[in-house]
Amino acid sequence: MVKGIDAQHMITQTYVTEKIQQVQQRQGDLQQRYFDIQLAEERKKLAEKVKKSEEAERLRLEAEEKEKEKKKGKDERHPSQEEDGEGHTVDVKA
Repeated sequence: MVKGIDAQHMITQTYVTEKIQQVQQRQGDLQQRYFDIQLAEERKKLAEKVKKSEEAERLRLEAEEKEKEKKKGKDERHPSQEEDGEGHTVDVKA
């Protein structure tokens, strides 16, 4: 024997099923949004890290360049005694 369809019962079940589907959909959306936020934060951290590394490298290169200029300036102002040929012997007359 076939049981008849209870319309009232079907309407109640449809409402519950709809609510469950809405919650499941919302959960997926929230997970996606959370993942997007985390990914954006990671990208920002990585960009800051790269920027800091580039800045440190630039400062290091500037310091090396200044040191080279300083050394070059010293060499030009005070030529070494070896280049002049002086300072190796003492010329004393008695």
